[in-house]
Amino acid sequence: MAAVGMPARSRVEPVESSELDIECAVFENLGDALESLLEREFDHLAVFATDLEGPMPDGVDIIGALPVRNVGSVLVSDDRPEHLPRRARILCDRPLVKRQLRRFRHDLSIRNTDDFAQKNGLEGPPSKKNELLKWGLKQIDSGLVDGIVVDREIWEAQGGRRRRHRLGLEVGANNDGRFLAHPYSGITLILARSGELADECPLTLDDDAAISWDVQKTIWPTIHQRLRPHIGMRVDLRRPGSLLKERPEDQILRDELVNPSGKIKTGGRRIEIEIEYIGRGGLRSFGISRLSPVAEAAFVGRLMVREWKEACDIWMAEVPDDPRHGPASAAFIQ
Repeated sequence: MAAVGMPARSRVEPVESSELDIECAVFENLGDALESLLEREFDHLAVFATDLEGPMPDGVDIIGALPVRNVGSVLVSDDRPEHLPRRARILCDRPLVKRQLRRFRHDLSIRNTDDFAQKNGLEGPPSKKNELLKWGLKQIDSGLVDGIVVDREIWEAQGGRRRRHRLGLEVGANNDGRFLAHPYSGITLILARSGELADECPLTLDDDAAISWDVQKTIWPTIHQRLRPHIGMRVDLRRPGSLLKERPEDQILRDELVNPSGKIKTGGRRIEIEIEYIGRGGLRSFGISRLSPVAEAAFVGRLMVREWKEACDIWMAEVPDDPRHGPASAAFIQ
């Protein structure tokens, strides 16, 4: 067994510590790990889906995914986002989260780590994610910044016991902050040589995570490169009970999930897909969403590709001069 990076290794530690005779090697570079896999130095490779770019090399297949965990980002700071002092200084290298934070609080001073280091005459931040976190925590201790935003999967593997605040779908005292995660967040894929069976993997693979991966990989490549840094995406498989509790006034949903005797129907699980683009400065945003039966996941993913293109054509196109509707104007979202 092997993993790319220490955070990915943490996902396979329960198996490594079990009664099975399994050891886990760690590679810092995906290319080296794939080469070793093909040379049969080990049988399975765990890698975060966010680190997997481009097609698989010949002879390597994705055989499944581990259960989704640690989705999104966390803010490491003494105070919650809504309680930070005015003009609080925050380090954040994810353009999406920077705009989401500005949408939540316009007064925050948000900088990426490279700009911050250059402005303050500091030695450049390290390139490795776990070392970057340690570097950011050092800046908090020195009083130069009030917090740092990191991926939750990095924090859970390296963070320790400091106060941190999850940036999720409901943030703030009034739940008015919304931080949709970056695509593929929380998904750990298992790679093997072509011809290997999923049953031969010592890890417990998760069908729901595989469905989430399949839907996102259908949608994500079709999104324009210019928009990708500021796109949030969510693909969740939902149980009927939680949906009904969350949407008690949705009569259409209730008719679909509950039979005439008041009992929840079998096979009522739904897949909820959401895509959102955050505009410049966090001032404007637009998105689309769908809730459909799990059996229709592949179809709905392809359908949302078309719907997303239509939404972009509407909200991101310049308005031409028209004698009936007035002079030309800039696009609603830029």
